[in-house]
Amino acid sequence: NQASLLEQAEAAGLKPEHGCRQGICTQCTCQLLEGAVRDLRSGEISYEPGQSIRICVSAPLGDVRVDL
Repeated sequence: NQASLLEQAEAAGLKPEHGCRQGICTQCTCQLLEGAVRDLRSGEISYEPGQSIRICVSAPLGDVRVDL
């Protein structure tokens, strides 16, 4: 089970905004700047720069940059 971007950010000492940790409340929504992420719920891949993602349910596929 791959760690979400939220879990990885917290492990690195960051404190991004979040709420439910289930992708429902949208408080953790950020912009994907670079790279690709997989939605841990649906398996859907997002890779468009500027796309909104929820970091609590998104896992990076390689290196990514997000606008926290």
